[in-house]
Amino acid sequence: MHLDSDSKEESNGPAGTNSMDGDAMASVTVNNKELNLCIKLYNSGCTNHMTPYCNTLENFTSIKPKSFHAANQQNFQALSKGEMTIEVPNGINTSELQLTEVLYSPEVGYTLISIGQLDKCSFQILFGNGKCQIFTPDEEQMGEISRNSRGLYRHVTERVSASSAIETLTLDQFHH
Repeated sequence: MHLDSDSKEESNGPAGTNSMDGDAMASVTVNNKELNLCIKLYNSGCTNHMTPYCNTLENFTSIKPKSFHAANQQNFQALSKGEMTIEVPNGINTSELQLTEVLYSPEVGYTLISIGQLDKCSFQILFGNGKCQIFTPDEEQMGEISRNSRGLYRHVTERVSASSAIETLTLDQFHH
């Protein structure tokens, strides 16, 4: 299977998506396995970390709804917030990054990592040579995200889960 992460296909996807991200969270079945694609976009124009995946949030709390206006002119609301740990590519390895104050909005098309919010937490971010490098407050590199052909710093991960089969049995079959 080939995944084209730089697709230029037009879409009218949910807020937070643009023409290439109508498939921000897609389920694809290959060889009886379901692939769930999860896209994280590192965004210098986003004021808060946001995610449409409430099941990835810890310490989940409701908040007074906050309205946002996306670059694609759609409006959406954040309904709650929490913390989440994400894997960040770092060369051939990955690092874990704990995000706090992550807003949950089911209307956002993918997880947005706010560069401004990372900066407030004393991380250093360096853009150049086709990559976004993230450094800890101790100045150790903990992430490197490549720029795609559309100029976005995004990371696509796959979560694989076995498909479940459902079989209906009669009471007689169940007891034998």
